[in-house]
Amino acid sequence: MSREGHVEIDPPAAGEAAGRDAAGYLAEAHARWFLRRNLAREFSPDHALVARCERALHACIQAAAAADPPAQPAGGMEADVFTWLAAHLAGDAVPAAARDRAAQQGLEPPAADAIVLFPCPAAEAWLRELFQQVPASRGAVMEVWREQGRPPGTAPLPADRLLDEHPEAVLAWHAGHPDGDGDLLARHYRAPAAGAHTPGLAAAIEGGLLRGDPAASAALEAALHEAGPGAPPPLLDLAALAGLEHALPVLHRAALDQGGETWLRLAWLGTPAVLEPLVEAMGDARHAGDAARAWGLVTGHRPGAVPRLREVGGGTGPDRADDGTLPDAADAGRWLDEHRQELSPGTRYLLGRPAVPALLAGLARRRAGRLGTVLARRLRLAVARPVPLPARGWRRAAVAAVSELAEGDGP
Repeated sequence: MSREGHVEIDPPAAGEAAGRDAAGYLAEAHARWFLRRNLAREFSPDHALVARCERALHACIQAAAAADPPAQPAGGMEADVFTWLAAHLAGDAVPAAARDRAAQQGLEPPAADAIVLFPCPAAEAWLRELFQQVPASRGAVMEVWREQGRPPGTAPLPADRLLDEHPEAVLAWHAGHPDGDGDLLARHYRAPAAGAHTPGLAAAIEGGLLRGDPAASAALEAALHEAGPGAPPPLLDLAALAGLEHALPVLHRAALDQGGETWLRLAWLGTPAVLEPLVEAMGDARHAGDAARAWGLVTGHRPGAVPRLREVGGGTGPDRADDGTLPDAADAGRWLDEHRQELSPGTRYLLGRPAVPALLAGLARRRAGRLGTVLARRLRLAVARPVPLPARGWRRAAVAAVSELAEGDGP
């Protein structure tokens, strides 16, 4: 067993691999695929553990490719489709069965993941065929190209036409790439008819923020004012990550209404003003654990524990212990009273320190999972540079993007 209770993830030694066929390698890759997926869903797995898992997955796929992978996947699970197709792509081939599946069902997520992780000339030609011949796959194909960091001009159709068909994919692609069309994005969020529920609005506004357009901030404020706590989650997430000054009441109300990890938006906002609402929420068993996690992300302080009265109701959140305790809201309140004068109202904090780009970059390199993704986005907004942030690619690609953002922020 590796640490954190996960299964062993070292690739097989050369002696152990002797005589193994493609099916054996694919079975091992199957297990690595599940582990990688589960790590990606965790809040804050260690970068080294994820990187080690990915090395093992890559080694198994390469070995399967060299051992003549089968013409059909072993089953219909996502892991079966991914590992089988990845083994073919690692040998620069697209099997006929994959072409048939995509022609009938479009480009499925595991197939898209395989292309992102194992790009090759055959896969690129296949993507272009799908884009031209299977219109239903165009959104998925554009997502693959975006993940690969390709410029929006890769799509062989005019952007305005694609925008009508796949607004979310098109706008996200243009928003996060230095060659993206800033005018296209601005037209979307400046349009008189644009409202909080306009498809792709959050992506367009984020692209405007990355290009320093003041109208993008105004559009974000207008959308929150229009929809309040019922705004689409991508807009609420963006308001928190961008540090929108007047977003706290809306984010607080949404957290009270929806609970769970919506409390983390207060942590991403990170100003001292979020701390009083978090102390109050820690006094409510329904929100205590999630509020405590958000509190710790802002302050770096972990409150003590108090016994949980079972008749109060079901406490929620990852920080509620299984031994019947809840975070001590009074302890958090005392900490706030003691440190209030040290906190600057206009500063955003992370783990008790000002959330400057250097801190964001250092943490984003060390933490993977959902926290790593959020930190990378927050860094990109802080330095206001449209650099592609891969979400499905190898961990090393995400770290390289963070390093590029960090270097651009230096003197």
